[in-house]
Amino acid sequence: MEMKSSCLVLFWSNLLFDVCVRFGRRDFWVVRSECALMVVGRKGG
Repeated sequence: MEMKSSCLVLFWSNLLFDVCVRFGRRDFWVVRSECALMVVGRKGG
């Protein structure tokens, strides 16, 4: 179960990365780290 959700997260972050790179978003890494913190927080950390 846990593995499946982390695979989904990887899939979506890779997709977002691709989109952001195509659109030349330089602040993507900031957004990504904020999202990662949010996900970790929601996990009941």
